[in-house]
Amino acid sequence: MKNVKLFEEFFFEETPDFGEVAGWMQEIYEWDYVEQEGENRIRFDWKNGQLSFWLNSDMTGEGNLPSSVKKQVLAKGVNMSTNEGKLVRGITKGAITVGALIGRFKHLFSKEKRIGLLKDIKHVGKMVDLISFMKDSESWLTSDKLSKEDIKVLADNLAIGEKYPTIWDIFGARYELEFKRDLKEDLDAIIAALSTHYKGNDPTTMAYFKDIKEMAEAIRQTIR
Repeated sequence: MKNVKLFEEFFFEETPDFGEVAGWMQEIYEWDYVEQEGENRIRFDWKNGQLSFWLNSDMTGEGNLPSSVKKQVLAKGVNMSTNEGKLVRGITKGAITVGALIGRFKHLFSKEKRIGLLKDIKHVGKMVDLISFMKDSESWLTSDKLSKEDIKVLADNLAIGEKYPTIWDIFGARYELEFKRDLKEDLDAIIAALSTHYKGNDPTTMAYFKDIKEMAEAIRQTIR
């Protein structure tokens, strides 16, 4: 009988409950923002919204966790998926810091290069605007002096309706204020143009276009 009991405990041990773990996670750390993305996924933003962790209903996790709670979360039964810390040419999937993005794509800021390579590309104006805006915004985007309170004040001044705004919300609002266009729509247009337009084989040009596309995709998957 004892063996049967052990057998049952081994095979029928209760698995962690998605809702319970999500609620528990909200209590163990002061997240910047917590948002449910559909029925099976919850996002936890931290570090002034620059980093995120996603908890899925199958008890897998993606992105970055604060080091102070990572062991606790793993001990709770959350399994980090294979893309934890996986880099796409220097950018962490699902957890893109502004500093990492600027550092990875700063070479795109060269005015001479972008004028020479982008002149015949569809939506070139949107690409130039995005690159120029990134270059002009570098100092405040990468500032380590911006607190959550500072970001909230900036968000209020820009009439951003988010309860827990992030630096990416500020970025999007300032972009739209400057160019009078929707940032998400511009990013989608840039990604589409660079996915289909260029048919040449010059390696320098191809690498430049690929980097612009990756930068646009990195921003697009991070902004809400």
